[in-house]
Amino acid sequence: MTTSSRDLLHLVVPAAVSQDPAHWDDAAAVLRELDGRGWLRLDRAARRHGSAGPTSRVSGTSGWLGPSLLEPSGFVAAVTSLHTDGRVRERATRVLGTQAGPLAAAALAVRTFDHVRPVRAAARASVATVRDVDRIEAVLDVLLAGQERDDEGDTVEETCRHLAGRVEPRGLLRASRRRAVRRWAWARAYADGTLTGDDLVDGALHDPDQAVRASCARWLAASTDAHRLADLVAARSVEVRVAAVGALPDAALDDEVVAALLLDRAPRVRELAIPRARRRGLDPVARYRELAEASSVPSRVRAACLAELAVAGDRRDLPTAVAALGDPSPHVRASAARAVAGLTDVRDAVTRLAPLLLDPSARVSSTAARHLARLGAPASCTEPAWASPVPAHRQGAWRVTRAVGGWDRVGADLRAAVDADPHLAASGRAGVTTWLGHGAATTWGTPTPQERDRMAVLLPASGLPDRHVRSVAFHAGLARPTSAQTAAVERPGPRPRPVGRRHWWRRLLS
Repeated sequence: MTTSSRDLLHLVVPAAVSQDPAHWDDAAAVLRELDGRGWLRLDRAARRHGSAGPTSRVSGTSGWLGPSLLEPSGFVAAVTSLHTDGRVRERATRVLGTQAGPLAAAALAVRTFDHVRPVRAAARASVATVRDVDRIEAVLDVLLAGQERDDEGDTVEETCRHLAGRVEPRGLLRASRRRAVRRWAWARAYADGTLTGDDLVDGALHDPDQAVRASCARWLAASTDAHRLADLVAARSVEVRVAAVGALPDAALDDEVVAALLLDRAPRVRELAIPRARRRGLDPVARYRELAEASSVPSRVRAACLAELAVAGDRRDLPTAVAALGDPSPHVRASAARAVAGLTDVRDAVTRLAPLLLDPSARVSSTAARHLARLGAPASCTEPAWASPVPAHRQGAWRVTRAVGGWDRVGADLRAAVDADPHLAASGRAGVTTWLGHGAATTWGTPTPQERDRMAVLLPASGLPDRHVRSVAFHAGLARPTSAQTAAVERPGPRPRPVGRRHWWRRLLS
């Protein structure tokens, strides 16, 4: 859920104090989408002091504790339980304990962390009686998110285990749609020793959560069924394949499997397969050269071979990498760019990679920009990309020019600040602000006349605050921008004079 807690309060608080069941239903649907962390953030925001508006805090006496508190969905009681007054929260908490549904259960679990003892005691007493699976999952989600708030030892863990013991069959929580609950259930089952080898293999292959899949693979590697890791070598998850390949002994993998692992789509798996292949007398580099030069192999395989040759190859592989720069596949071209950067000298690499800043694929242009920046390419090679109508090309030009440092960095940030792409413009303004705070005093030399002329044009249109415009102009040796040039930049108004009784020191200063 992307809505902020403050915006959510602006939605649910007016609905809770209204008498319209339709408003209750709409707002309750939003609350049901919250996870445990979302509920705790909402609870903290409900009593936060600030100037966010009258409906950003659950406070006051009007509209609360009326007959609507007992409405069956639990929505009104859930919002009321966020009130700033502990007595109101206690009344709402006792009502929540009598209502069914995950919404009421989640709101009830939040109150188990309340700083007021009667509220906390009432919530914990009601939570201990929860029995149906949906409500147990909602309570566990909140309790697990708030473990750091537990000031009474292992109370949260004990409550979680007590509630989980009521769920039958035992493995039902491991299939929960709530991520935190599912992860906790898997970890608890492993700690209790109730997971079989079949459970671990099934979890590693089919669980929707990559953290659970990786954990199952690691647990299987540490179990007596470690020989079953061979079933995971071809798993869909990269984390599972890494755990399986890393834990299996050499004898458990034949030459055919190792050869396939050398071409895995994940670099981490290939990294583990290369020493295994060498211990078997296989030559991974020769295999990569053979397939990189073949035109009939899939683009994924060719891209993997070029990526490995960028690290393990030598100048003999440069013609193959240069030829692959024109491959129809963006994956192959991006890997070829990495190979060219690693197989030749800086000047040759810059000459060959600079045209890729205009590649139609953002993957390729960003890869070229990353390597050009690392190689210290001159800012002059980016001019065609700066003039491109494609935002990804201008992003690459900004990255390469900025890496040159000095006044080229400042000029790149200013050119980005006036860009039509909002993301690039924001990055440019942030870059100028950072430079003023950390690098302006140590930027040696002076900008060239061409750079000064460009800065004089860009500064007034950069959208920077007036004080930043003046600072950049000062460091660059520019004439101070006129009021007409900076009129479009928003500036704070004059400081208001104090009103009311004036103390003696104010009289002295006035």
